[in-house]
Amino acid sequence: VLKRQINFNDIDSIGLSPYQDNFIILNIHNSYTSLLETPLKTELINAINKRYYDKTDGRILPLNFNTSHQIILKKTRFGGGSRIVKFSKNDNGSSTQLFPKGKILFVYIGPGLSGNASMLVIII
Repeated sequence: VLKRQINFNDIDSIGLSPYQDNFIILNIHNSYTSLLETPLKTELINAINKRYYDKTDGRILPLNFNTSHQIILKKTRFGGGSRIVKFSKNDNGSSTQLFPKGKILFVYIGPGLSGNASMLVIII
């Protein structure tokens, strides 16, 4: 089901947390923000980056890594406005937990691999 079609030229930047989570924030020029959750975060970012480069005559896609991002809501009958998404590491939890409080969405991320972890590939 197609919910929104976005031209690559309209993407201002992509917001990401510095943690191992499944969230992507698409910041769109003169429009509302798309907050996405996908288990294929790295693959999706890589695919978007390649197409963005091709469609925008070699421009580099800005990636913003922060623990806090401002998102712009879609204007509806009840208004739009903006909200804050705050990412925090939760060493005690094993899964991602979301807690809305006022105009802030708190996203608690379970522990993942360390930043200096290496990958081991075994071929049988």
